[in-house]
Amino acid sequence: MASLAQYHDLYDAMRFDEALELLNDFPLGGNEDVDIYFCMGRVLFELNRYEESVHAFKKAIALEPHDPSINYNLGVTYIDAGLFSNALQSFENALDLGSTDKRVHFNMGYAYSNLSRFEEALNAYTEAIRLDPEYARAHFKMGDIFDALGRKDEALASYEQAFKSCRHQGAHCSHCASVLNNIGLILMWRREYLKAINIYEKAIVLDPNNVDVRYNLGLALNDIESYDDAVRVFEAALDMSPDDTAVLCDLGIALDHLKRFEHAETCYRKAIELNPFEDRAFYNLAVNYAWQNRHTDSVKMYKQVIALKPQKANAHLYLGTNLRHCGESQNALLAIQEAIRLQPDYGEAYYNLGTLYEDLDRIEDAKAAWNKAIEYGDAEIQDMSLKALKEYSEK
Repeated sequence: MASLAQYHDLYDAMRFDEALELLNDFPLGGNEDVDIYFCMGRVLFELNRYEESVHAFKKAIALEPHDPSINYNLGVTYIDAGLFSNALQSFENALDLGSTDKRVHFNMGYAYSNLSRFEEALNAYTEAIRLDPEYARAHFKMGDIFDALGRKDEALASYEQAFKSCRHQGAHCSHCASVLNNIGLILMWRREYLKAINIYEKAIVLDPNNVDVRYNLGLALNDIESYDDAVRVFEAALDMSPDDTAVLCDLGIALDHLKRFEHAETCYRKAIELNPFEDRAFYNLAVNYAWQNRHTDSVKMYKQVIALKPQKANAHLYLGTNLRHCGESQNALLAIQEAIRLQPDYGEAYYNLGTLYEDLDRIEDAKAAWNKAIEYGDAEIQDMSLKALKEYSEK
């Protein structure tokens, strides 16, 4: 006769279909009914049959309403089914029944965060950490919320604590690599690129097959203009994920900076082939052509970008600058004016508008545009605009 011990052996061996078949043969109406329904709920959960899993857990609760662990498992099932409010109610029930399981608070935090109730999520993770100060996953999730809220310093502290708390630290550990990856992203946001590179290199040792880590390392190398190294890193990432359009686009950028334009174009073309709606690939290809003085081809690509993303102000600007090189001054003027309409404080657009007005001998309009560029532009744009204005003041 089948026994629950046999079920547990099958469950532990991840032979879930056989475990469910065994449970279905159990006679009901005895003392083991609660255990049977509970086990059935767990195995149905593993088979992604969430509605049936919920039904089984509810039957177990009806027979044993004072067991917090059944409510906890029901809550976890609701989470995987995307029913976060239901999950919270189940976790609250588990707490009301006296549960002191840190996982209840952790999963409440996860449910709250998916409902965009971030402060409540932080409170739940804080309680989980109070129960277990070395709870690495809770520190990690707190870091994610702080990061999403723009509280970067608190995010960094949480990620660092998550890494310190991981019991696998120093061994091959994908979780630790993910933590380091997020630390690296914050360091890049701070423009601390060398520190970020060091962190990513440590993460690769922990998880050599993590494409995201290699990709972000490549981005950091691009940011410090170490393009040869970036190419090697991106190519290693592509070996693991050949159809990753983001990697292809940023590999292309590194190749462009090395003036390996044909190879870069191949990367962008492949990204477009994989995803015809990848506006970034069209944009990068437009830049690639402009750098080669292939302005007609560049115009075509910027028009493709605008067809996909009409609100992309910089695409309108650079469409205008390339039209200017093609001798299409009036169309260039319309394109740059559209860029300014979309982004009224676009200093670079005002500078280029000024140079275009100068071409058209509309000097007063050019001066007005350069003054706007001084108002809105960065230091480089301000310097160029001041120089242009100075030339006319000396005439």
